[in-house]
Amino acid sequence: MVQALKTGGVDYVRGVLADQFDDLKDEPGIVAVEGIANGYTELSINTGGNGEGYGGRTAALSDPAFPDAPGYAIDQQALVDATLGGYGTPGDTIIPPFHTRWHVDPANPRRFDIEEAKRRLDAAGYELDDQNRRLDLEGEPLNLRLTWPDSESENATNAQFLTEWFGQLGITIDAAVTEEGKLIDDVTGPPNGPGDYDLYMWGWVGDPDPTSLLTFFRTEEIGGSSDSFYSNPRYDELFDLQRAEPDEAKRLEYLTEIQNLVYDEAPYHILYYDAELHAYRTDKFGGWTNQPSVNGTPLFGYGSIGYTTLTAVGSTDPLGGNLPLLAGAAGLIAVLAVGLIVFRMRRRGPVAEEE
Repeated sequence: MVQALKTGGVDYVRGVLADQFDDLKDEPGIVAVEGIANGYTELSINTGGNGEGYGGRTAALSDPAFPDAPGYAIDQQALVDATLGGYGTPGDTIIPPFHTRWHVDPANPRRFDIEEAKRRLDAAGYELDDQNRRLDLEGEPLNLRLTWPDSESENATNAQFLTEWFGQLGITIDAAVTEEGKLIDDVTGPPNGPGDYDLYMWGWVGDPDPTSLLTFFRTEEIGGSSDSFYSNPRYDELFDLQRAEPDEAKRLEYLTEIQNLVYDEAPYHILYYDAELHAYRTDKFGGWTNQPSVNGTPLFGYGSIGYTTLTAVGSTDPLGGNLPLLAGAAGLIAVLAVGLIVFRMRRRGPVAEEE
């Protein structure tokens, strides 16, 4: 894809990897754009554990006291640096900073502190045996499966770090990639799926309003879009309240409570908010306009401005129906009409699905 951009085979690419992006910055006639993403990559915990209908290895996963502690054994900045090449920001709450009106920092943020993670596990009853293995409440060693989709190979780097960090807690991690289609089936909860995993990494991309990123923590989504099987009556109530609230200040109160509730109970640990890395050529088309103007990208955003301002080089007329070729990590595509690109809320690989 990047080679096609360099040779002029395509005029625009997205989903560029960090090392390629660094290279493109110095390429004559090419502009590299780092935009803020409306989504995140998370570590999800199977809060159904090994309860009826769920395929987790241990009941520890469903213990409300358990998920918080491993969060202290995750250095998000290290993952941003190693996995993303620095193109992203450490994660915290489930509404990304893209939503400037609605994102809030957690009231009680975790910090990377292995000793604190150990202390919290000890306090919750998860003791070490004489072989330095962390035991669940039934006295069995905690040996957890960690997986991720084959469409996101960069998570193999995350897995190396998590295996090391959790190992320092006495928790063994069996890390292995899973074919994407199978993983979707595995992480669907009952009655439509087996909920057959312990920990997994993937991500979500949202819509212009944050509600789409909140839907899959609702109790009624278990068996549907819920992949952590999180259930909290207060969350369900807050979801409905924020969706119906016309007053912006009051809605922010609800969304603040929502974000802190999920952060504290930790069905997800948000690893990072990965950046959108795009690049385009300047020899055929001009008028490239980022949307938003700060931290945006020219195309694949919310709104038509980036398409309507394009001009042929040497011309001042908008392109109208002209069709620039673009590329994404899933392959080459053509924009068939000028207009709003609407992101479908889906799990995303290197490039979110558009329609």
